[in-house]
Amino acid sequence: MLAGLVDRSLVLAEEREGQERYRCLSTLREYAQEHLRNSGEQATVQRRHAEYFLNFVEEAEPQLTGPEERTWLERLETEHDNLRSILGWAVAGDVAIGLRVAEALQKFWRIRGYSSEGRRWLDEMLDQERTSVDVVRRAKALSAAGALAIDDGDYRAAAGRCEEALMLFRTLAHTDGTATVLMYLGHVATRRGDLSLAYRRYEESLTLYRELRDVHGIAMALTSIGNVAERQGHYALARTQYLDSLPLWRQLSDKWNIAAILNNLGVLAEREGDLRAARTYYEDSLTSWRELGDRRQIALALNNLGGLAEQRADYVQARTLCEEGLTIRRELGDKHGIAMSLKGLGNIAARQRNFGEAEALYRQSITLRRELGESADTAVSLESLASIAVANRQLDRAVRLWAAADALRKHTSSERPENELEEYERNLHAVRIALGESTFVALWDEGRRMAPEEAVAYALEDQQRVIGAEPRSGI
Repeated sequence: MLAGLVDRSLVLAEEREGQERYRCLSTLREYAQEHLRNSGEQATVQRRHAEYFLNFVEEAEPQLTGPEERTWLERLETEHDNLRSILGWAVAGDVAIGLRVAEALQKFWRIRGYSSEGRRWLDEMLDQERTSVDVVRRAKALSAAGALAIDDGDYRAAAGRCEEALMLFRTLAHTDGTATVLMYLGHVATRRGDLSLAYRRYEESLTLYRELRDVHGIAMALTSIGNVAERQGHYALARTQYLDSLPLWRQLSDKWNIAAILNNLGVLAEREGDLRAARTYYEDSLTSWRELGDRRQIALALNNLGGLAEQRADYVQARTLCEEGLTIRRELGDKHGIAMSLKGLGNIAARQRNFGEAEALYRQSITLRRELGESADTAVSLESLASIAVANRQLDRAVRLWAAADALRKHTSSERPENELEEYERNLHAVRIALGESTFVALWDEGRRMAPEEAVAYALEDQQRVIGAEPRSGI
């Protein structure tokens, strides 16, 4: 019957990646849909369509960790419009099926840059249906919505969804779900700069995953603990966690997470001053993420490579890489990533002594970080603006900003990277000498007493009126 329709040009046949696929022209599709509605069989056909693709996505989900990951990502991409159609039908009809489809699609959405879209589907179904959906199903959907909200930079919503899921999972004594949502809550705490809380969440998650003998979960928890250790400046511990997780990811043939570990090892190498090793790690991770089509991670690797080029004083390549990453992040609406890219471009401008451009980029970055509530990363932005203040010979301002950043770092247990310490301490010492000890200490105390919001507001004050004025002192 299908061949007959093709022969009469009522259906078009196309080959995609070795698979025969069929479609109708839009006018014929509308005509056929009208006949379907008039036949009284529309509800039956729509449900069959939904059930077919529900089976498809639930078959695909476990394949997104393993050697067939790329193949299944492409299959899901090919069927994405079919899946959107089902979700639209589910919102108006069978939310239970819709939640199962959305839950199974979570990893696909996150890898391929559809986090915002996936979150909208889940939020609409979760807010619409609170009683008739199975409790376990609702808890899993809440957990998935929380994970997508983290990618979206909405940490308040992410925490709310995950806390509700955690309560349900613990009530149900659902160990796997509890471990997973604890992991997501650790991610929220990390982004917000509460590294002590993040570590406790990850440790509890790791304990549960070990009880379950869940290799994937154990590897994820080890990686996450390594990320916290790296931010706290415990590089040996971080490397141990990464290297302990790497054979587990290889055992699972999980190409995405192998690339993530390589990227993280690159960060450690860069922190310790081994730029050649860092470049190799970053390039290897970029290659894998390009193969998987993960645009969010591609942008991350580009930004990291841009940072290395900036340190080599190859400013043309540095700017090209960071701008490419920024373009991707803007297309994805990735505010966390946009803030990182703006900071990287600000660093390049500062190195080239384009201080006006650098300050504008840093201001955009810190504004986004304030909006997202990323305390630890806000400290980095305050320090960047302090360096601009030094360049503009606004030494009072620089000291206050450095002190406010130092207070934030101590509050969040976030250490300054080793490769930045020498320059930081040299600049601090020079300003201390220029101002004199008593003045420096008084200004430092002022900055230390600033609340985070107060410090950000001070950092964003318009300084045009003082730039170019006669400086109090200079270095």
